[in-house]
Amino acid sequence: MGTALSFSNALHQDYSSQSLSLARETRPPASEARRSLFPAPAEQHFQAIVRVRQAELLRLWQLHQQELLALCASLFRGSRVDAEDALSRALLTAMEKFTRYADAVQNPQAWLKRLVYNTCISILRERQRERRLMLPEAEEQTLEVPVLDTPETSSLREELGRHLEQTLHSLPERLQAAVRMRLVLGLEYAEIAARLSISESNARKRVQLGREQLRRQMARYLRSGR
Repeated sequence: MGTALSFSNALHQDYSSQSLSLARETRPPASEARRSLFPAPAEQHFQAIVRVRQAELLRLWQLHQQELLALCASLFRGSRVDAEDALSRALLTAMEKFTRYADAVQNPQAWLKRLVYNTCISILRERQRERRLMLPEAEEQTLEVPVLDTPETSSLREELGRHLEQTLHSLPERLQAAVRMRLVLGLEYAEIAARLSISESNARKRVQLGREQLRRQMARYLRSGR
């Protein structure tokens, strides 16, 4: 879990520099700028919890990744490309939800499987609406996965975290700040809008655009990184 923490720490450290750059661009009121750049103790405590939860999510994700990929593949009739694309989308959703609802997750493996399953079904329904295709029946597959944290699995988890950070850092600045606030800090859209001095609908749009770019890049990584 220690190696995965480097990902969350890197995200948090880079967030401060992004906030400073964005403050110069948007010129928010001085009180807003101070609140964004110098978090109150309560917010610092919250951010520390977020970093721990994201590190734990990366550990769980790496542990169950092959089983989750098999589930996606079964729903997409064996298409590895579609399965990896869906899995990358599910990872971004998991990052956002686990940050806020980790305390309510009693069975992490079941929670991840349900989230991945719902993501796949959502994609299939989108395609059905667009192309009038029938939904395939899900035949869930279960694969053997390692249950111990070995040097190899730790290395893979560290690589995943590093690539996520690089991918996030490659986003345009206007999107990156909003995505970091949502996925890394777990802020609500209203708070993001206030910090960036934009409307709430604009904040949602920036996060949506950023998530889509992250999803595409992570899908390419999963296809080429195996």
